[in-house]
Amino acid sequence: MTNFLKIVLNQNRIFGLDILRAAAILFVMINHTNNFMLRNIDFYAKMVYDGVGIFFVLSGFLIGRILIMQLETYKCNMKNLLHFWMKRWSRTLPNYFLFLFLLIIIEYITNQNFNLKSYLPYFFFSQNLTQKPIDFYTHSWSLSIEEWFYIIVPILLFFAIRVLSIRVKYAFISIIILIIISVSFLRLQKVQTINDYESFQNVLSSVLYRFDSLMYGLLGAYISYYHPKFWSKNKKIALIIALFLFVLYYLIDNKASFLVRNFVFTMTSVTVLLFLPYLGALKKNNSVLFKAITYISLISYSLYLVNSIVIHYIEECINWDKIIEIAKINYSLNIKWSFALLFNFFLSWLLSLVISILLYKYFEIPTTNYIRKKMANNKAVS
Repeated sequence: MTNFLKIVLNQNRIFGLDILRAAAILFVMINHTNNFMLRNIDFYAKMVYDGVGIFFVLSGFLIGRILIMQLETYKCNMKNLLHFWMKRWSRTLPNYFLFLFLLIIIEYITNQNFNLKSYLPYFFFSQNLTQKPIDFYTHSWSLSIEEWFYIIVPILLFFAIRVLSIRVKYAFISIIILIIISVSFLRLQKVQTINDYESFQNVLSSVLYRFDSLMYGLLGAYISYYHPKFWSKNKKIALIIALFLFVLYYLIDNKASFLVRNFVFTMTSVTVLLFLPYLGALKKNNSVLFKAITYISLISYSLYLVNSIVIHYIEECINWDKIIEIAKINYSLNIKWSFALLFNFFLSWLLSLVISILLYKYFEIPTTNYIRKKMANNKAVS
């Protein structure tokens, strides 16, 4: 059983970035499983942080580094652009479409009003361009934002470098500034017009209003590549500021105005950006903690896709009202709701983790390796 779930840890990984990735998915899990936690254990809910925001900045940083190195090393042409997209999609799309097809099949079987047209936007990542998606595959909203980032930013860079003849360095910083300012302005204008939480959720979960989050990661990639001495020299100062902003996040009232919550989006992105110089320099070790963090980091994408679905079907399939009633009438057992909640809580964590490990080991990695092996013969050349 141990070997069945065992994952080989790559020793070349950047441990500090694994810390961020593991923290991000754990914050997401805490947020999603909070409904199963006992109300008198309020510290659990108070631990929630914007895990998806961490993922956004981290993705922007990693993809930004790849783009910069590719554009500075190879020719900026359509062949290399397609190679970049294929490599990204070989990792993200198989899992995404696996669950999309599974959920559509389940909907077809269980929903009498099934209409395939309702789910077509999910095939083109257009389910949340300007508002949150329908009540289906809801956690895919963040994946849609990332996929549009993979598409739009390289195209803008290609246009700036090939058509406008702008140097890679200046093309990057120009696009970063342009998108951060424009999206921040649009979101601020939108937030000032809303007065209910549902409308705010549309802002929170849409491509248009959250696209800037990834640009802070891209900014980190730009600074670390073109100004490495500044990046390294100021890592401790950046860490101190990041820790201050991290604590400040928890001091802001979650019932604050939508204008304040809009500011928190930007603050979260800046916080993660400031963590990057220090964490990016952390070296690996062989401690149990290192292995645990790396393990969670590796399965984070699968875990993100799995956990909401597991939680949903635990709520749908386990009828505690009936279980409690049968136990009391037939067996004179008095099952408390606190037990029911904790059972669902631990079951959701257990199933999410086990399924994610299996998905990562037996589907995500094999499909990624297969696609990239097929790409090897057409590898981009300088």
